[in-house]
Amino acid sequence: MRTDRRPYLDELIAKARADPLTVLAATDGSVPQSNQYQAALAAIIYKGHRELERTRYVSGRVTAPDAELNAISCAVRLAVKQANCQHIMVFTDSMGSAHRAVDPSVHSGQTFSLSGCRILQEWFKADDLRRITFVYVPSALRWDIYGEAHKYVTELKVRVGRRRTDNSIDALRS
Repeated sequence: MRTDRRPYLDELIAKARADPLTVLAATDGSVPQSNQYQAALAAIIYKGHRELERTRYVSGRVTAPDAELNAISCAVRLAVKQANCQHIMVFTDSMGSAHRAVDPSVHSGQTFSLSGCRILQEWFKADDLRRITFVYVPSALRWDIYGEAHKYVTELKVRVGRRRTDNSIDALRS
């Protein structure tokens, strides 16, 4: 039986938006069906209902999990810079990539994981009350801030040029 996750997410984000010490991060990675285009990622940072920052860029030829990992790593880098932030909530449709974001072991995309771990280590060290939460949002919902990140990333279309693009280990294997 499939349950609708929307009421849970709506309640969760309402509580988070009411907390002045919580920063929300909506992330998404996109790997186009066509080999003519590069993968892309997007991260949008909010406090309450106010958008603080947004970014998107191409990731080269990478797998979907690597694009998602890159998006999460980017969001963490942006979130820890925000003033008065004790709690970061990352909304993603890829919990596997969320787990890899804080996993320093050897894997495709390890560079992003190590960067994120280093940044979070410094951020956590400054205050024992700080925490990060990863929230799963089914992609098909196109829900709230995650839907905005999805729209933002899928609007970016960059053709693969003549120059070599970045490739992840997993993309090379496939």
